[in-house]
Amino acid sequence: MRRVTGRFTGGELLSDVYGSFGIRVQRFVPAVRRAGATPRWGMDDPTAVEGWHAGLRCVGRFPMWAVAGGRGRGPGAAVPVLRLL
Repeated sequence: MRRVTGRFTGGELLSDVYGSFGIRVQRFVPAVRRAGATPRWGMDDPTAVEGWHAGLRCVGRFPMWAVAGGRGRGPGAAVPVLRLL
């Protein structure tokens, strides 16, 4: 994160993450199993990224079902929008 924030004087970063529940149920998703992917961490609190760098602030969050126009299914992690101050 220091390399990114050190290169730019400001901006916004959009991140797509799973919550811890989403990580636990990934083993039941056929596409994930076929790919051999093993997601290892989730983020239940989007504001936690503020601890990654002193200049980061969470300025918004959008649950996947809201972003998908209400078509998303089940609980999912929020998509944090971060601003480098």
